[in-house]
Amino acid sequence: MAAPVLEATNYVHARELIAAAKAEAPTTKGLSAQAFGIAPKMREADLYMRSHPGAQDWLYECHPELSFRRLAEGQVLRDKKSVGGQAERLRPLGCRLPSVLDAPAGFQTGSGGAELADALDALAALDTALHLRADDYEQLGGEADSVGLVMRMVC
Repeated sequence: MAAPVLEATNYVHARELIAAAKAEAPTTKGLSAQAFGIAPKMREADLYMRSHPGAQDWLYECHPELSFRRLAEGQVLRDKKSVGGQAERLRPLGCRLPSVLDAPAGFQTGSGGAELADALDALAALDTALHLRADDYEQLGGEADSVGLVMRMVC
């Protein structure tokens, strides 16, 4: 998510900013409403990183699907909301985190709309954190943005 979009006050405003950016650079990517939904947390992280330069030494970004791809040894997995896709994610998680089924089993019916796919994403992020702790992770990116923050994602 580009920094100017983080300044958007709502999704309509974000789309206006993207349209303006596309006028200057036609290859500019769009942004789904779902992706914009995490903008407030991304804005918070961006502000933190700017005001705490040392945070780049320990604050990393991960994406669950990249983490799952690493767990599945590069295999492309089915849709994470499908039963088959969830099974494909549970299998390697179970190898890395033997009590993996304890987390979703703890969900209560109607508990805030969380779905199994969300719980699996959180567990994939946990697995990535464990890889980071063991200094056994893969990094994508690494170049600095316009204000000097390193743009990277780990799995």
